[in-house]
Parts: sequence; C-alpha cells; structure tokens
Amino acid sequence: MFSAINLASLTALCLQIVKALLIYVIGRIAIDLIIKAVKKGLEKTSLDPMLHKFICNVIKVICWAEIVIAIMTVFGFNASSLLTVFAAAGAAVALALQGSLSNFASGILIMVNKPFKKGDYVVCGGGEGFVESIDLMATTLVTMDNRVTIVPNSQITGASITNVSKKDTRRVDMQIGVAYNTDIDYAKKVITDFINSDPRVLKDPAVFCEVTKYDKNAVELEMRAWCNGADYWGVKFDIQSALKGVLTNAGIAIPYPQVDVHIKDNK
Repeated sequence: MFSAINLASLTALCLQIVKALLIYVIGRIAIDLIIKAVKKGLEKTSLDPMLHKFICNVIKVICWAEIVIAIMTVFGFNASSLLTVFAAAGAAVALALQGSLSNFASGILIMVNKPFKKGDYVVCGGGEGFVESIDLMATTLVTMDNRVTIVPNSQITGASITNVSKKDTRRVDMQIGVAYNTDIDYAKKVITDFINSDPRVLKDPAVFCEVTKYDKNAVELEMRAWCNGADYWGVKFDIQSALKGVLTNAGIAIPYPQVDVHIKDNK
C-alpha cells in the first residue's frame, strides 16, 4: 500500500512537471509571436523607437509573470496568494524607487508627446543645448561649447520647455541706439537697406525698424528680421559686426553714456 501511494505521488508529480514544461514551452512560443506582432504594429506608429523597446519589454514581463503563476498553480500554489505577493513586492519596489519611477514616467511622456527630438536645440529642466539622446530616465544635451548636460526627465516635464529648433524660421532682434540729433527716418532707412542686402534675410515678413524708447543718451530703435533657423547665428553675428561701420559711414552717430558738466562762475 505504501508503494502504491508513493507511485501515485510520483506519477502525479511527473504529470505536474510535464504540464509545467508544456506551459513554459507554449508560453515562450506565444510570447515570441506576440512580441513580433507588437513590433510590426509599433513600426506603423509615430512613437519613439526607444518607447517601442519599452513597450515590448513590459509585455514580456507581464507574459512571463502569467506563465510563472500558471506553472506555480500547477504545483498547488494559490493564484490569488501569488498575485497578492507580486502586488506587495511591486509596491515595495515602487516606494523604494520613487524618484527613479518619476523620471521613468516622465521619459515615457516625452517620447509620447515629443516636445523635441534628437538634434533640436532646447532650453529645459535648467539645461540648454542640442538634444543628443532621449532615454527613459534622462535626456542628454550638448551645449554650444561642447559640454554634456544630463537632465533628469522629471525636471523637464515639471517645467517649461523652449524648443528653439521647432520652427523653420527665427527672428533676429536687435536694439540700436542713435544720437538725439539724428534724422530718425534716415537712420531707419539705412538700417533697413543694410539688413535687406543680406540674402539670408527673408523678405516676408518684412524687416521691422521703429523707435521703441527714448533713453538718457540715445533714441533706441528696435530692428527685427526673419531668417531660416539654420542661418540665425550667422545673420545675428554678421549684422552686429558690420552695423557700426554702416552707421558711421552713413554719418549716424552711436552715442555712449556721457555727462555734460557746466561750471557757473558766481563772481
């Protein structure tokens, strides 16, 4: 009788092992098929490739968790108890990695909403520079002087984002002070003609040049000109470098702070 009980137990154990192996093999094949189908579907969307990998990994984790639960159920474990254990473990991990999970969630938001892409020049999260990479935990920026800045994603989504490269065109703004005895209409014409002579400056919208302020030492004009985003810095620096000579050659004085002292003789 004892041998019969042992034989029955061994047979039952062997059947459990066989069932577990079948669940494992079938589950693994099913996961591979599901992941392939998901990848094909994601390739047709506009989601970031980094997010494709994340979604596939999440699906893999969920599927493998279900396989593990199914296998352990075969061996007599209670499925509800296993789910409770997994939930408790997940909550503990989430609490311990609260900051990291915040960056993680922010990374997903960035990839879904796409406020910027690789190569854009952005100001965000206390950093500024060209976007080199967008990862799930942080975004890497390269500054104009080639320094690398790594900004946590939670800082980016928790503050304003300025994407300098989002639009094809940019406006060059410049304040120019001229002496009070200057013919303002003449000064505006000289500045406008000079700006329009640069082929990189767009004709539409037209160049703007008007008086914006009467300062202590000068009449201040504001110039606004539009150009393609790629030409912005070249146009700005070239105009700033050449404008003084242009105004001087046109007989327009550029004032500087000065004080007139009048001495009164009381004798």
